[in-house]
Amino acid sequence: MLKKYNETDLKTEVIWKIIIILYVLFLLWLFPLLGGQSVSGISFSDGGLYIIILISLFDIYSKWKKLKVNHSEA
Repeated sequence: MLKKYNETDLKTEVIWKIIIILYVLFLLWLFPLLGGQSVSGISFSDGGLYIIILISLFDIYSKWKKLKVNHSEA
């Protein structure tokens, strides 16, 4: 029973991480179109943004891979 709960929790976590990344990217695209400027300097031209996204995607991939391994064992 705990294994199924952990698997569901991991799946939910992966889905939420993907949604959050897409939401942030959408806002970074939308706000300049509406005439806004980033006070903190976060934009698509910032290299740090891509590093953070790559780290997040690697984390999502590793959790997704772990979820698939747990699912195939059950």
